[in-house]
Amino acid sequence: MRNKKIQNLVKIPLMTVIIILCSWITLPFPVPLTLQTFGLYAALLLIGGRMGTLSLLLYILLGCVGLPVFSGFSSGAGHLISPTGGYIWGFLLCTLLYLALEKVASNSYLIKGLILFSGTLICYLSGTLWFMYTAAGQSSLYTVLTLCVLPYIIPDSLKLISAIFISKKVKPIIDKIKE
Repeated sequence: MRNKKIQNLVKIPLMTVIIILCSWITLPFPVPLTLQTFGLYAALLLIGGRMGTLSLLLYILLGCVGLPVFSGFSSGAGHLISPTGGYIWGFLLCTLLYLALEKVASNSYLIKGLILFSGTLICYLSGTLWFMYTAAGQSSLYTVLTLCVLPYIIPDSLKLISAIFISKKVKPIIDKIKE
């Protein structure tokens, strides 16, 4: 039992590091295109909803205290209320949805993928609404969707498919580690 607790204490920060590394791989757009969602999907698929959510919360906490973990090596609590901050909150909503529904998925990667895709849509909604709010009504819904959602649907879908493929290969190895 003790070894399992230690393993869990290692898995959470390890997946946080994966999320951080993925957030640093950035293509500059109005809403940066990163591998952050890949890291998030991988965390949830590899260590589960509870520990994956804790990994994301640790990521957010590290960014808030000033470590440059967010996209573009940015940091600070102000990032959470910046125009793109709604997407970080959307990541949290995605993890909570996965946590709530992962038992329904059982061992089906198809259902897990559908849950994560639904979580991604919630992330888009959260980020889009926040982006519109911080733009103080200066952007129409169409403009914001064109900037913040449409360009990311295919890349995020590819990241999700990649995370599923990789986690199917890696999870059995992680689950076998006992000591």
